[in-house]
Amino acid sequence: MRSFCLVSLSLALAAGCGPSPGTTSGTTSNDSTGSPGESSGSHDPTTGMSDGTSTSTTDSPGVPTTGPATTTSTTTTTAAETSTSTTDATTGEAVCGAPDSVVAQWSLEFPGERPESVSAPCTVATATESPPEWFIAFDCTIDGAAQEVQLAFTRAPFPGKVFFTGQEVQLEYRSEQPFWLNQWFSVRTDFDPTRMIFGGVSADRLVPDGVPAEEFYSTPIEVVDGLCEPGDAQCGLSERLALTVTWLEVTMEVFDSQHGSLDNLPGSYRVWLENAERAVEPVTCDDVPPAWFQALMEMHIGP
Repeated sequence: MRSFCLVSLSLALAAGCGPSPGTTSGTTSNDSTGSPGESSGSHDPTTGMSDGTSTSTTDSPGVPTTGPATTTSTTTTTAAETSTSTTDATTGEAVCGAPDSVVAQWSLEFPGERPESVSAPCTVATATESPPEWFIAFDCTIDGAAQEVQLAFTRAPFPGKVFFTGQEVQLEYRSEQPFWLNQWFSVRTDFDPTRMIFGGVSADRLVPDGVPAEEFYSTPIEVVDGLCEPGDAQCGLSERLALTVTWLEVTMEVFDSQHGSLDNLPGSYRVWLENAERAVEPVTCDDVPPAWFQALMEMHIGP
């Protein structure tokens, strides 16, 4: 398992170790610097179907069981993509998934001091690709003043285009800095501010306080622990976590260091989860986050 401790700077996070086991359930990424994980487990994607039109996939092969050694695997193939799910023979549930080569890095830059909260209408001034990174310049109106906000992000796999010049959007951004930098953002459509286009987390919990994941990321998302055996980290032991994502009544489970996709008419919902892990007591660090989430999410509606 990869090290859970991160380096802390004045505008960067410090990673590390945290709370006691079995406490992460519900909603829980700095200018994002997550690191891919290492695990002795193996995983396989979960496939969901709804009226024959929806599929859910997570990108990584195989999955270890934490219970009996016997496992059963099923593979479902559609015209669009192939996915495999591995389940525990006793419980029938998916178990800890193998890490994959997932990237979910992002940064948001504002003129002047970094704000704690932004809710502003914006227009995409430029959208420039420099593989594998995208650079988006927004012309925003913040507190009645015109300001340029810059978003840079890198994601893999499937780094498709999200923004186009002239697009009207609503930017939601939150930040806080205990000893590390917590950041969250959600870019919504201007005609329906409840519909997220693109969002991200680089923080010690999935969403900022007081905001449900369903509201911030436009779909229900919950954090699940207890699926992966803890492994060694710099501050003691660290446990990989999973997100359960439900979109249009179909649910998928995405583990730390995995990509997941729900494809269902009229569109898709994707998650790039570079980091999702928490420290397990006892720990040797006392000034580091109890958990860390580094992710990007995208909702696409249309053909």
